[in-house]
Amino acid sequence: MRVTQSGRQGQPRWAWWFVGIVIPVLGLVVTLYVSTSARSDGVDPPPKTGETANGVGGKEKQGTAEGETSKKVFGPRELTFDFKQDSGFHVELDVGEPMLLQDDQGADLAVSNGAARWKYLRLAGPRYEDVLAPLPASASAAGKDCQRALERNLTDLLEGVTPGQRACIATSEGRVALMEVVSAPVGGSRLKVNFTVWESP
Repeated sequence: MRVTQSGRQGQPRWAWWFVGIVIPVLGLVVTLYVSTSARSDGVDPPPKTGETANGVGGKEKQGTAEGETSKKVFGPRELTFDFKQDSGFHVELDVGEPMLLQDDQGADLAVSNGAARWKYLRLAGPRYEDVLAPLPASASAAGKDCQRALERNLTDLLEGVTPGQRACIATSEGRVALMEVVSAPVGGSRLKVNFTVWESP
């Protein structure tokens, strides 16, 4: 009977090297290849213990829901313009409440009474910049509706202000404001309005 150096009958030494080392290495290579190709196909590996598809403990990331109203800064706050004292005013809306300014530096809105010349009240962007948009009667008095109006119907001037009229304003610091006319007496001597301001969506 012939005996090989391995001590096994009829089996060469290289066969045992092949079975004991090459086959396990080949299995490891195949496993790594399958795992890598699954990730490249967009398949995520199974979650770790204590996690779900949404993250640790199953908590989803918190965010602003679509259509959610932006955070309100203030309002509605009433402001009265007395045109017996002055024919024009500048208003700042980025300081926590509507504030009258001496000039247009930092102003978000210019309000003037042209009764002697134009026979109506007018609103304008400072230096006639495009920061105004009329808000349709069908729209709600919400920040998202004002934002939509400013995106679709931006202008630098609104003339003939009347009670009940609403206008949206893009402030100099990127906020969204709504102006609602409470009263505008004939002759334009006194204008009373409400301002509401939201952070930009």
